[in-house]
Amino acid sequence: MLGEPEGHPHAPVDYIRQAAAVSPSDEIAKAKALLDAGTISPAEFEHIKGKVVV
Repeated sequence: MLGEPEGHPHAPVDYIRQAAAVSPSDEIAKAKALLDAGTISPAEFEHIKGKVVV
């Protein structure tokens, strides 16, 4: 998060999420909607989930 040192491996990702005000559950919900609409494959959905859940 913002209070973590710059060298922290998740600092940039956490900062971007906080600045964008998008929670991991929101990102997964959006990806699920894309999956349900047939826009992305199940493999792509799993990949997105893997990137979101750290």
